[in-house]
Amino acid sequence: MPADALAGVALAVQSAIALYLVVGEPILGTRSYRRLLAILDSDPAARLNFYRKIVILEWALVFLVLVTLRLAGEPAAVIGLTSGRLDSEALILVIALAAGIAAPLIIGAFSPGYREALQRQMESVKGLLPGRPDERLWYALVAITAGVCEEILFRGFLIAYFMKVVPGLPVVAALILSGAVFGMAHLYQGWGGVMTTGFLGIMLGVLYLYTGSLVWPIVTHALLDLRVLALPGVKPPASQ
Repeated sequence: MPADALAGVALAVQSAIALYLVVGEPILGTRSYRRLLAILDSDPAARLNFYRKIVILEWALVFLVLVTLRLAGEPAAVIGLTSGRLDSEALILVIALAAGIAAPLIIGAFSPGYREALQRQMESVKGLLPGRPDERLWYALVAITAGVCEEILFRGFLIAYFMKVVPGLPVVAALILSGAVFGMAHLYQGWGGVMTTGFLGIMLGVLYLYTGSLVWPIVTHALLDLRVLALPGVKPPASQ
């Protein structure tokens, strides 16, 4: 098949992936989470099955993205899969994000009131919180998967895609758009969750642009999600 035809196929698949992230994920993700809440009390395996579906879906989407790059003859660096750089400005941002990750762990260890506040904040994702040891293990895998796959999809892929299909689009605009899409992907958490994760997505995008690599956003994202396992005051749901 001619190179131009392969590039056309790649763009079509990329457009389908982007459409799913923009429209499909908010709708289907919300439905899936509501279904999980509805069956948690009656199905002991519901949470584990939910975790497994997340892992399979996100790695499948990343695989498709990588295939399209191969078809189009584009390097992986286009979506941030490179070593990048870590200059002083990027290092300051990394330190600030690290402090943000550690702060709730430290404050919660000494403040009962803060622990209660954390518990209230986690109410919107209570169905995702692991209880049993096997759930905690799978949750850790989900957290690592989210760190890797969601950064590739929402930061690396979407920013590059928006700039490809809208010639002349400033990178800052593409970053903000990708952050908004990332926020909407968490619609199941309510509009407060959309705003919080949208802002987080923009910050991770800034880190990506500063370093030229997804390495640090991936590490940061994974640690943020893994932090749930250690947050004081965040009580896991009763074992099913």
